[in-house]
Amino acid sequence: MISRTWIIARRELLSFAVGPVTWVTMAAALALAAWIAGPRALAASGGDLSGFTVQSCGIWLGMQMYLAPVLSMRLLSEERRSGTFEALVTAPVSDVEVVVGKFFAAWIVHAVGASIVAVWPLVGVPFGGSPDPGQMFSAWLGLVGTGSVFIAAGTFASSLTSSQMLAGFLAMAFCLLLRFLPAAALAALTEEHVLSRALARANLEAQILDAARGLVDVVNVATQAAMTAALLLFATRTLESRRWQ
Repeated sequence: MISRTWIIARRELLSFAVGPVTWVTMAAALALAAWIAGPRALAASGGDLSGFTVQSCGIWLGMQMYLAPVLSMRLLSEERRSGTFEALVTAPVSDVEVVVGKFFAAWIVHAVGASIVAVWPLVGVPFGGSPDPGQMFSAWLGLVGTGSVFIAAGTFASSLTSSQMLAGFLAMAFCLLLRFLPAAALAALTEEHVLSRALARANLEAQILDAARGLVDVVNVATQAAMTAALLLFATRTLESRRWQ
């Protein structure tokens, strides 16, 4: 299973590598994030590199809601639009392998971009700054963790339609809900409410800020993994239903 999943992921990675959309999107996202994060993050942090990391990760979280849909919207919808979906589902691979392989390829591309954001504090070294390697790793872990949830949401959206544009809009809507719904619900509920603790754990903004401060919370990592798995399960079930249409 792992070998077949990796074959699909490698095929998708090759598609990302030769496609100009990936390079243009990643370059634009990083340039925009750097342009925004540079003056704003440094100003907000008062020149402190630890604070700079926190501010930068907060900005990248906002960028993820647009970057993840662009990376994931074509994963399954393109197969249906181009007419290769039938060949894919009749190949000796399971729906789980197809979904996980394609998701994994988009996640790797995103993880590379996130690593650049995590090491931004190194720009302060020539000026006497002293970045914390532990905080940088924790920030990267938080970025790829929240990114996996958003990309899984985009993969699910891509399984629902053959239109890349519609898949992109659906993915963006899912990402907005995932980011803002838990915080909005928490604001409307009392701390004693039975849903408060569960919603607090699903708050991706709080998770990324914890990670950016250097806190590796195993519960947060497990929550991100569970949310990712649930969204990929939805995508798999949708793909299975397409076999009989």
